[in-house]
Amino acid sequence: MYPIEKEQDPYELLSNLWSRTDITMILVTPEVSERCHQQITDFISKNIFPVIMELPLKQIDMKDPLTELIRQAVGIKLEL
Repeated sequence: MYPIEKEQDPYELLSNLWSRTDITMILVTPEVSERCHQQITDFISKNIFPVIMELPLKQIDMKDPLTELIRQAVGIKLEL
């Protein structure tokens, strides 16, 4: 996990992460996705890996958004 500090530019951290060969998936918050929308769009239009996904914030009707996201991506229910 690489949290972004308030003063830190999220694009700087993202560009460092997606240049690494040991990272295959990057989950970002809606805030980071919004702040770096164009850079993320440009990156995913040219690259297959790492996969960049927006992690939905926890909603009242969704008990575990990460489990649901994995179920949708992989096609199986994950029991944690």
